[in-house]
Parts: sequence; structure tokens; C-alpha cells
Amino acid sequence: MLVNNLPIDGRAIYVRLWTFNNGWTYKDYTYFSFSGRNAAIRYPIPGSNLSSNSANFTWNRPNGAIDFDLIIGTNGPGSSNVRSSSVFNNTNMQVTNLPADGRTIYVRLWTYNNGWQYRDYTYNTNALSSFTEDKGSLVIFPVPVTKENLYISHQEDAIIRKISIRDIHGNILFNSELSSKKMNVDISNFKPGLYIITAEDDNNVYKKTITIE
Repeated sequence: MLVNNLPIDGRAIYVRLWTFNNGWTYKDYTYFSFSGRNAAIRYPIPGSNLSSNSANFTWNRPNGAIDFDLIIGTNGPGSSNVRSSSVFNNTNMQVTNLPADGRTIYVRLWTYNNGWQYRDYTYNTNALSSFTEDKGSLVIFPVPVTKENLYISHQEDAIIRKISIRDIHGNILFNSELSSKKMNVDISNFKPGLYIITAEDDNNVYKKTITIE
């Protein structure tokens, strides 16, 4: 079979070959498309979720490619607040200071091949990968959450100064500053799923997960 219209940007191509032999069975294969003069990241798979604050980025070396640079940030394409520019010759880079709080990570891979060119990539992080659960200071009702209102209080009657609710991707869905021992939050527009509540009093920060059904 001749297949046309294959991508030419270095991305992964997934092929599934089915065989009928007294029933259907298949085998899966992975190929990487031609990337031209510009290197393309192989792993982690572009657009995937990173499960920790460390990742080994690897890419191919096109014919004629001499040097590379890897710039990583959280402030949009080309940002470098995680890893700034430094030219090197390897086709991999271990990065150990990646955020793990649900933010999007922007990766720019530069290739010097008769001139500098780059490709941009994004990765998702899991806000739960570096999460430490509060064991009892916050009181949440009801659990599991099945109603339109969520009631939050402090077990020791401390004054709550700030409350926020995020989804597991780090998106802030609710944020409020207050001065109260209790709070009632309208969650009628929240979709079912897992969420993280962060509450602050005068001395501590508390985090707790809830499940909305």
C-alpha cells in the first residue's frame, strides 16, 4: 500500500496492521516522519502529560545538523524561565527543574543546519504529581460532593484568609480572599472530576482533594 500525505515535521506516526487469520488480530508500530533540516523531538511525545519534574528530551540529528539549543518556559512559546539558552551538540537533554503544578510547559528546540531554525512544542503537567494532602485541618462537606454548594471550614476555628480551587491541570476555577472561619462555595458550574482546594490562614497553607460527582 502506498500512503500519501504523510507529515514531514518529525512527528510520530502510529501504524496498526490488522491480519485476518481465523479472526482479526493486529500489531502496532511507531515511525517518525521526515523532519527535513530541522531536528524534531521524539520523546517525551509532544503534547503528552509529564508525570514528574524531570524529563529526558531526545531528538533526531538531520543530515548537516551541527548544534542544538533547548529553551523551556511557562510564559508562552519561546519563554526561557525554566531553561535558558546554551548551545550544545548532543541529541538529548535531561531537565530536572520542570514545574509540576498543572502549568503548560513550552519547549523550543533550535537546530543549526546552515542557519538556525526551531520547532515549538507544548507539554502538560499534572498538578497532583507534587501534591501533599492536608490530613485534617480543613473540613469539607459534603464528601463526595454531589450538591451545588461546598462548605469549607477550619477544624481548629482558625481564620481562613484565602481559598482557591483548581482542576488537576492547574486551572484556577475559584479564587477568593476572605476573613472567616467558614466558607460556602457555589460549584454548580463545575464538571464532575477531581479538584484541589488550597486554603491559607495566618500561618499555614492547606491543600485537599475533592471529587465532584
